Amino acid sequence: MKKGFKITFLSFATIFGLRDVAFAQTANPVAMRYTGTQNYRGSTTTMLPRQIVKTAPVINSVYSQPMQRINEIPLYGKNKYMYFYDQKRDKSKEGNFSNSGLYMFASFSTGNTSAGINADKDPGDNNNLIAAGSSDNKDMGTANGLTLGVGRVMSSDLSVEFFLSSYSGMKYGDYMSYSYYDTAFDEDGNEIEDNPETELDESTELMTDKYEVIKGGGISSKFIGLGFRYNLENVFGIFGGRLKPYFGFQIGIAENTIDDYTVSEPDGETTSDNNDYTTADLLDENNTERIDEAAEIAANYDADNPDSETTIYDGEITYIGSTKRNFGYGLEAGFSVELEGNIELEFFYKMNHFGKVETSGNVLSDYLSETTEFYVIEASAANPIGEKLGSIGDDYDLYSLGTEDTGSIQTLIERTKESGDLNFHQYGIKLKYMF
Repeated sequence: MKKGFKITFLSFATIFGLRDVAFAQTANPVAMRYTGTQNYRGSTTTMLPRQIVKTAPVINSVYSQPMQRINEIPLYGKNKYMYFYDQKRDKSKEGNFSNSGLYMFASFSTGNTSAGINADKDPGDNNNLIAAGSSDNKDMGTANGLTLGVGRVMSSDLSVEFFLSSYSGMKYGDYMSYSYYDTAFDEDGNEIEDNPETELDESTELMTDKYEVIKGGGISSKFIGLGFRYNLENVFGIFGGRLKPYFGFQIGIAENTIDDYTVSEPDGETTSDNNDYTTADLLDENNTERIDEAAEIAANYDADNPDSETTIYDGEITYIGSTKRNFGYGLEAGFSVELEGNIELEFFYKMNHFGKVETSGNVLSDYLSETTEFYVIEASAANPIGEKLGSIGDDYDLYSLGTEDTGSIQTLIERTKESGDLNFHQYGIKLKYMF
């Protein structure tokens, strides 16, 4: 009996003792204090050292929820901001226009024009400098262009752009080549008369004089338009796709302006109130008509109302410019290079056709002038007054009563316009920023 009780007690003790050991492994120790070693005072249980777990960097700038990656790869351009499916975009980081396909650009271009400013019509028989214009300007010089605009990527191939371009640096030219018809003479110095058997007017020949442009004549153009460009990246690439070719065209309105320009005309001319015969004409002794004119002047001589002539000299003739609006278009081809970030660099060739540049047709002449009073009397007349200028034939003398400076003479008249086609070929560079 006593022996059986001991066996029963040992059995329960063994069972509950094992349970206590298992329970002790999960229970919190009581009255234990960490002493800086791996042992706790008050217990024979040995604690393992605490392990420090290292985690990979947390990337918060790319994803809306933190993610762990061993190596973080920087992202640029259109892929700078990435999201999982149905994740809300963070507009505070991206901006309102990010991933919208919008971009802005600025470009500079330069190139030569291919036509000049010249008279619209042949001068014909008009030998007045004011009425004529240049006939041999070959171009308008070099055009320098600056363009600002915005665009939108419509697909992987097509983009649409809206822009404003300004072109300057062009000019009328250094000289105005004035062409006119004058009396033609044969080898012996005799005047050539018209030949009725031919259509050619042989009595005149085309003469050309050059007059220096002393100021003005600048030419500029503003072009506002809509452009379309087609990317050829999917068709072919250059250097493994690093250079992406494209072509495009633009249409719009060109506003072409030519400033006033002034030419120097030092020779001037002389006019008389006697049927346009001047004192120099009257002194031509070999001209029978002039002697007859002198006889008429002498017969009508009035001492209180002498004849007069006006000479103009040191002239400046200003052709008034104007602004003309035309339909314009351009063709462009080039290639783009993607740079770091949202920036692209492009190199291009462009042909522009912007219509006409033309003057207003108004011409202002400004000359210094002087007036001389004169009279003609018979050579046998007594007590002539003034300075004798010479004899007219054998029977008449020409006298001057004096010359007076009469100041400036200005005349505004309307004459033939000068114009030219504003066409030029340019090379340029463009900088684009993708939103």
